[in-house]
Amino acid sequence: MSDVSRPRTAAAGADTLSTLLPMGMVASRAWLLAHGLSKDRLDNHVKSGRLRKLARGVFCQQHAALNWENVVASFSLSMDIPAYAGGLTALEEYGYSQYLTLGAQRVIEVYSTLPEPSWLQALAEHVEGVRFRWHKTQRLWQPEVVEQQIGVIHRPWSPSANAQVLARAETAYIELLHEVPGQISFEHADEIMQGLTSLSPRKVSQMLAHCKSIKAKRLFCWLADRHSHSWWKTLSDQEVDLGKGKRVIEQGGRLDKRYLITVPASLYQDYPDGKT
Repeated sequence: MSDVSRPRTAAAGADTLSTLLPMGMVASRAWLLAHGLSKDRLDNHVKSGRLRKLARGVFCQQHAALNWENVVASFSLSMDIPAYAGGLTALEEYGYSQYLTLGAQRVIEVYSTLPEPSWLQALAEHVEGVRFRWHKTQRLWQPEVVEQQIGVIHRPWSPSANAQVLARAETAYIELLHEVPGQISFEHADEIMQGLTSLSPRKVSQMLAHCKSIKAKRLFCWLADRHSHSWWKTLSDQEVDLGKGKRVIEQGGRLDKRYLITVPASLYQDYPDGKT
């Protein structure tokens, strides 16, 4: 009886691993143990090569080809890390901005309430053509934005892969403005706003209400005024908590007297209706 039962146990172990960790996904050791894989079986899978160690405590199936979409999906699905791809990455996926492919690594902007995992950059070495930039959201969003995935969608992109976990355009653009002018230039932010002709007024209002960054909210309102899209005409900046006092965003820039932010002189001159 024991000779017959051993193959069944091995097969059951293989099925358990395939079910827990589909091809292309990554998982943490702690998550695998918490979801039914015994320590002995996990260690045996590593020794036999069925599990490939990507970084300390992080694994994928042998021969799995990794992409950033599945890695980001894995954060919440098999690592208990609330996270999504947002900012410029999400806007690129929606076609609002183009990323460079001429030998440059694409930066995947990841947003989470938790600090960057110590193993993230080691994991990134196994994902061709990209690197990850981690953003802790405590100064940008109320916690529920990430934890309840408010302003986040699961977007199918391949029949054989998990859906992309992406910020909606309304969410992503506010995240992008939080990076002006350090990672993102005023000019780039202005160019993207020009193309955002079909945002949802309801979702814009929702995300501005959940945003904690006074800088990002003032920049959003200022750029929305500049381009005067139809969706903005149904909203009022009076409904947005813009804080008090001046904010120096552009060193040596001009002070916009409505939103009390400094902006590049070239863009200030283009301000509509002569509002100063």
